[in-house]
Amino acid sequence: MYQEQAVIQKKTLIDKIELERKALEENKGLLYLIDNVQHLSLIINEDDDIIHVNKSFIQFFDFDINDSVIRCKFSDVIKCVSLDEVRTNYRFNEITSNSINQKIIAAFNHSKDEIKEICRVYIKGDKYFDSLITALPLNLKKHNLIMISMADISDIKWKETLEKFFFHDILNSAGALKECLNLLDGNNIEEDTELLSISKKISKNLIDEITSHRQFLMAERNEYVPDVTTFDCNEILNDISDKAKYSFLADDKNLKIFKRPEKIIISTDKTLLSRVIFNLVKNALEASRRNETVELYCIADDNKIEFIIKNVNVIPRNIQLQIFNKSFSTKGVGRGLGTYSAKFLTEKFLKGKVSFESSETSGTVFYAVYPLTIK
Repeated sequence: MYQEQAVIQKKTLIDKIELERKALEENKGLLYLIDNVQHLSLIINEDDDIIHVNKSFIQFFDFDINDSVIRCKFSDVIKCVSLDEVRTNYRFNEITSNSINQKIIAAFNHSKDEIKEICRVYIKGDKYFDSLITALPLNLKKHNLIMISMADISDIKWKETLEKFFFHDILNSAGALKECLNLLDGNNIEEDTELLSISKKISKNLIDEITSHRQFLMAERNEYVPDVTTFDCNEILNDISDKAKYSFLADDKNLKIFKRPEKIIISTDKTLLSRVIFNLVKNALEASRRNETVELYCIADDNKIEFIIKNVNVIPRNIQLQIFNKSFSTKGVGRGLGTYSAKFLTEKFLKGKVSFESSETSGTVFYAVYPLTIK
């Protein structure tokens, strides 16, 4: 008896979806519009069943998705997570909060209301992008449907992230320089050589920040050409020490840099390498608590050189899974850049590899490995 009822319910559901799809197909103007917009668009019914997806949606998945997605539940294929929740939702199968999906379905209770939400869209297979979602109730021949449009705004959010980081770092350096100049004001500059030296180093850091930002933008546009020179890796360690000290990142923390007595010669892009290692050190310092220690090593091994950055804290598992993602940061959504840029610049231009491990026994250790020369 139970099996017979289940079969009847399934047939009723299939018949209902077929009627809804037929009503949609009869409205050729609407169907043409949906199929030819650039945004990913789909139509669902009041039971959360997908009854149609457009060409952009199919292309995004890179295979013929109609047969496998039509009649599937919208919430089983796509999960929309508010940006406030992104830090705790990191993989499709592990997302527990799905408030945006619920808001979309709730639109049926307000048949004239349009819903607009900025969120991160997760798609089965762990594919995701930041999106402006628009959900519009649609009534076709008494069938209650919802048309959903997903505009990819990942580039816009990424540009916002870059701007925030750039201005944050520039203002920090500029503020430190202003304080030094205020202390020098009215004093005998020639006698106060230490403060003058600090001011010069902060000025250099300020110029480096601007140059690094410009180089990173060029790298993202694939316009950057590495400037390969031969140098001692100890120069990188000295550079990192100065940057950390005079940007006041290590004011209440300890940064220990272990230099080798012998030279460690490498042929690569010095500016990019310095930027990568400094970003990893900066992240480690920012993740550390007061009086904790961050350690930096440089080791030559066979035909490669390895930089090791270590701190005592453990990265939670959900953060580990996102650590190299664009715009991800433990300090809040839209602020991530350091670990992403380190991996991006290393793999794209320096022919190296960035990885990490994190555990209760060893804390967190980042490894940046490079060949002795890039050709």
